[in-house]
Amino acid sequence: MLSQAHCTVAPSPPAGKSYAAWRGHDQDALAAYDTLIGAFPTDFRGYLAKGMFLRERGGQGDAERMFLQAKFYAPEDLQAFVASRAGERSDIGPLPDNGME
Repeated sequence: MLSQAHCTVAPSPPAGKSYAAWRGHDQDALAAYDTLIGAFPTDFRGYLAKGMFLRERGGQGDAERMFLQAKFYAPEDLQAFVASRAGERSDIGPLPDNGME
């Protein structure tokens, strides 16, 4: 859960999500996310939401760019949250030593 310290946008239903759920309104959803990002360019949440939307629509490359922006702007205590929403696995450990040197 996000704390008030991280909130830079007044709580309201996300227009992008509303449009995304409405078949045939992908461009409206993208415009809503772009408006949010334009109004609050240092808030990670707009980039994260747009990335998740793009990934759901098959735009993996564009989604990855949004996830990178989200990770850049996310506060340290929310980095793991952003990584999990971006689909990154955090439980991958170091590669085992294969004995070749």
